[in-house]
Amino acid sequence: MATNRSRVIFPAAALFAGPAGSTGQHFSSGSSGTNLINQIPRAQSASLNFDVTLTDVNQLGQLAALDRLILESPTVSMDISWLLVDGKAESTLGFQAKGQATFISGQLDKTNDDRNYFLLISPEGSDAIGNTQTGLQNVISVGNGFVSNYTLNLAVGQLPTASLTIEGLNIKVDTGSFDKTLPAVNPLNGRPITAWNFTIPTATAYTGVGIVSALRPGDVVLEFPATAGIGNILSGAGSVNIQSVNFSLPLSRETLNRLGSPFAFSRELAVPIQSTMTIEALQADLRESNLADLLCNNQSYNFRVRLKKPDCEGTGANAIVLDYRNAKLQSQAFGVDIGGAATTTLTFQNQLAGLGDTSNGFFFSGDYS
Repeated sequence: MATNRSRVIFPAAALFAGPAGSTGQHFSSGSSGTNLINQIPRAQSASLNFDVTLTDVNQLGQLAALDRLILESPTVSMDISWLLVDGKAESTLGFQAKGQATFISGQLDKTNDDRNYFLLISPEGSDAIGNTQTGLQNVISVGNGFVSNYTLNLAVGQLPTASLTIEGLNIKVDTGSFDKTLPAVNPLNGRPITAWNFTIPTATAYTGVGIVSALRPGDVVLEFPATAGIGNILSGAGSVNIQSVNFSLPLSRETLNRLGSPFAFSRELAVPIQSTMTIEALQADLRESNLADLLCNNQSYNFRVRLKKPDCEGTGANAIVLDYRNAKLQSQAFGVDIGGAATTTLTFQNQLAGLGDTSNGFFFSGDYS
């Protein structure tokens, strides 16, 4: 028998993503076969919100609005984060996580673009992992979700994490997690999709042979060009002491509307896509250099980050390899104050590559299976 909840806490929640094509089937054979919804492993947070834009209808002779109408669909947003493990989460979310092509290849050719996202809530006092009380569970889902921003952060004293922002067309809340109608709507007319149903699979802990619990900042290997930037040494003798590396991929969307529907019929990537890598470090030795020389010799740089599996000997296999290619220095800052060590911050930018281009952009290669 269900009990009334007084609160929802993190052990009761699990995060899932549907297959590409938010309005299509979520089983391999229509309403049966393999469940195409997959859990996002090591999820850390999820938040959802929406904003409704109201247009006032006013007229002469009356101060207050006659009405307040909704002319376009509400803006639905979802933010999620997870610990980096092996690229399984990135693959589940539709990114190219085996390194053969640009990270956003699935978004560029639309084979892995829109999908539905599901937040499972288990009954009071129950862990979501292993819980099979489908009739007592709740599901909060986002329909027609498109990724709009991806970030990856590595920092001293913190577990490596990634986060994603999603823009959608609908939010739906279900009682029960078995055989429910999709949260997606038809973008042409805004009507709910009723032809296909979904069932949330049982949440698991994502463990097994070769799967680590988490990656550690001490197992990060940075392969950076020594002379990138002004005055700094990024690798080798006398190099700066890097404290954090952050990658940001803004995947802004252009909303396309048409007369006859309050819903956007498409959300296209705004191109070109300018990504950013930010390095924060404690300053060490300085090398002779001159900003004026940059005007005549603005070099491009390739950066590689290897996240190795934890190993006492420091010889663990690569869990994830990140490549940031053909990047140029965009800004640099240096600071020192009383009581603290001198710091430097360098920001590099590149443009994400198109399909078939392996010389530019951001590449992610994980060892998941």
